[in-house]
Amino acid sequence: MLQINHTKKYALFGAAALLLWLHSVTAFLNSTYAAAHTLPMVVEGSLNLSILVAMPLLVRCVALVFSKRPLLRASERGLYLHLGSKNKGVVPWSVITGFRLSPDGQSVRLYLRRIWDTPERCADRFNIQTDERGQLMISLPLRRKAGNLEQVCKTLETWRKQFSQGAKYGTWFETDEAAQRKSAANNKHGVSAVLAILYVLRAKYWPLVLILYLLLAAILTERFDLSVQRTLFATALPFLIVAWLLRRLLNRGITALEHYKQSLAQRSVGL
Repeated sequence: MLQINHTKKYALFGAAALLLWLHSVTAFLNSTYAAAHTLPMVVEGSLNLSILVAMPLLVRCVALVFSKRPLLRASERGLYLHLGSKNKGVVPWSVITGFRLSPDGQSVRLYLRRIWDTPERCADRFNIQTDERGQLMISLPLRRKAGNLEQVCKTLETWRKQFSQGAKYGTWFETDEAAQRKSAANNKHGVSAVLAILYVLRAKYWPLVLILYLLLAAILTERFDLSVQRTLFATALPFLIVAWLLRRLLNRGITALEHYKQSLAQRSVGL
């Protein structure tokens, strides 16, 4: 399959940094120094909360390292883009005139001969712009996604020449339309199930946060033999900040899954 995948270097860096942080924090909390000295309540609570936050982030980074996330795919039908909601779909080779690196070096420009006619209205599915000379183009932001953009330009140009010459490359992702629709429908059901759980979690988020906060305060109070009032006061601010950040991540995750579910619904019916 001819495709360009999302780079894994940022996921690798994130996984390495999180592993180093978890190792350092757990080693410090289990060290003889921490056992011999009573750590401030804020420090102890913040370190334990950082472990709770770092664990799911580490799992996410590891999953990204071992997964393939295609950005661009090539078939006889055209160039398939998967670069967000405004640049997602197939651009026919017949309307592509070439590829060029942008002047700032942050994106690749896909130049168009014209806007093509499709039932899905391509202008609604692609962010079609004009450059300084008035030529139609689609800007592909790939600097932090695909690595070396010069090599990406060369690869895309090679694909364009090969498919423009009518080369045959077998069966790829778009040739089995029925299988693609069935896969999209199955994925949509899975996303719906995950969204149902996240909706319940969002609706009961703050009561759950309060319960976790009281449990953490009880554990710290028993361990350090401090008053409940002092423990609650010392851990309130860092816990509230972490809870607020997790709430934002939850909302963003739900929004992203809703958009993904909508795209799967459209794909399952052939759009």
